[in-house]
Amino acid sequence: MIFWIFLKLKKMIKLVFELLEGKEQKVEKREFLKIDEGIRYMGGNEQLYRNVLKTYAQENKNVSETLAALIENKDYHEAALRIHKIKSSSGSIGARDLFQTASQFQKTLERNDTAVIEADFKKFCIQINGVLSAIEDYLKTAF
Repeated sequence: MIFWIFLKLKKMIKLVFELLEGKEQKVEKREFLKIDEGIRYMGGNEQLYRNVLKTYAQENKNVSETLAALIENKDYHEAALRIHKIKSSSGSIGARDLFQTASQFQKTLERNDTAVIEADFKKFCIQINGVLSAIEDYLKTAF
């Protein structure tokens, strides 16, 4: 049993690194971040939106690795707390799909549903990395 868990976690960590290296399928970045919606949530203030995005990107740049470690250690409670924070802030920047994915992943972690954690973690990693990439691209554009 322990060996099986070790193999699953090893596979999960490998997936994180593949995602970070961009080996996962590419999806249009605009699908990850609804910029107009995010600016609207900031009262139409684009400079405020840019500042919020910078903070969001900084706070979440290593979240995949952090979550992988928490899950590996079966610290599902702490992982769920991290996901909750990301879920809340994702909704306010226009990352709707990430918000929904994080909501589902948080519930999975809170139920300690080990049969689904790996699949939800993979979906989450795809979404968060897509959002972070879209933020990086957006912040490079002239204001």
